[in-house]
Amino acid sequence: MKLVEKKRSPHRVATLAEYVRQALSMALFEQMETGEWFASIPGFVGLWATGSTEEHARQELIEAFWGWLTVNHERGEALLLPAIDGFIPSEIPSDFSLSEILKKAE
Repeated sequence: MKLVEKKRSPHRVATLAEYVRQALSMALFEQMETGEWFASIPGFVGLWATGSTEEHARQELIEAFWGWLTVNHERGEALLLPAIDGFIPSEIPSDFSLSEILKKAE
């Protein structure tokens, strides 16, 4: 009998709260020439927000992130979530609530 070594995934499975916390910690902020702040998370195509201050842009990014997750989840694209610093979410519950996730992520 020949033993076959199972290849391990380079990613670490995380709870959704851990994944959200990690994703938000990777957010990039840039002040534009207009004075507004632009925020995005690398790897999340189409996810960005703006705000009058860096904190306002962060809050808008959190709201946009919720919408981004919801839309991708409803389209069945939850498995396409990017790995964030080696983390991938274990699963997204069908009835997930971002407010509850964010409470756990703090």
